[in-house]
Amino acid sequence: MLLLGGCLSVPAGATTLTVPDQVATIQAALDARPDTVLVRPGVYAESPQVIYDVALLRTPDSSSDWVVVDSLTTHNESYGPFYFLGLQVKGPVTIIGGGVSEYHFTQCDLQGSVDDHIKNYGMILSRCRVGGSLDLWIDYLTLDSCDVKGSVTTSKDMSPVIVRGCTIEGGGVSCLGDNVVYVENNTIRGGGFGVHSRSDVTISNNLIEDCSGGAITIDQGWATISNNVIMRCGAGISVDGANAVSVAGNTIDQSRAYGLAASGVYEVNVSGNTFRNCVGDGMSVGDLQGGQ
Repeated sequence: MLLLGGCLSVPAGATTLTVPDQVATIQAALDARPDTVLVRPGVYAESPQVIYDVALLRTPDSSSDWVVVDSLTTHNESYGPFYFLGLQVKGPVTIIGGGVSEYHFTQCDLQGSVDDHIKNYGMILSRCRVGGSLDLWIDYLTLDSCDVKGSVTTSKDMSPVIVRGCTIEGGGVSCLGDNVVYVENNTIRGGGFGVHSRSDVTISNNLIEDCSGGAITIDQGWATISNNVIMRCGAGISVDGANAVSVAGNTIDQSRAYGLAASGVYEVNVSGNTFRNCVGDGMSVGDLQGGQ
C-alpha cells in the first residue's frame, strides 16, 4: 500500500471497507482485517485498536474535515506498515508490540501524547499537528511540515532523524543517541533550547528564537551549522568536544550570552557569520585539537 499525495493507491485484489456505509464502526471494520478502512469525516466515540497492518484513511472525497476518535492503539502483531490519514486523535496514541514496523501519519491531528512501548519501529509524520512533546525510543523518525507543541526527543543509537519544514513551539529538537540528524528549514521558538545533538548533524536554514537556553548545542560528532537565524536566545551556538564543525552564514542577534563558543573540537571552520547585540562575546574559539 502506498500513500500518494494524501490518497491511497490500493493494490489489485486488496479489500476495502467504508465506515459507516458498509460497517457501522471503525473497530468493526478493523476487526474484519481488510487492507484499507475508509472513514467518512465525523466524530466517532471510539478508541480503535489496530492489530494488523492496515491503511486507516479519511475518505478521499473529503479533504479537510477530521475523522475524530478518542484515542488510538496499535499492537503490531503483523510487522507490517500502518498508514493513517485525516485522523484527529483527542487522547493518546499508544504503540505496542515487539516487531519491526513502520507508522505513517499524514494530515493528522494528534492532540494527546504519543506513547511507545516497542523497541523496533520507525515513524513518518507529514503535515501533522502534534499537541505535545514527542519523546521516542525509535529506529528512525521523519517530521515533514508538521506543527509540534513541545520538544522532539530521540535517544536510541543508530536512528536517523529528519525534521524539515516544521514549526516547533515551546520546545526544541534533542537527539541524544549516535544518529545522523537533519534539522532544516524549521521555525523553533519559545522553549528551553533550540537544537541539541550528540550526533552527526546538519542544522541549516532554521529560525530559532526566544529560547531560554542555548539555540544550538553540539556535544560530539560532525556538525554543519549554516544559514540559521538565531534571535533572543539565552546563548547562540555552543560546540564542545565535537570532531569537526563548520559554522557558516548564520546570524546570531540579541543573545543574552555569547554568539558562538567552541572548545575541545578537533577542527572548527567559521565563516560569514553575523553577531549582533550579544551580551557576552560574539565569538569565542579555544582549546582546539586541530585547526581553525
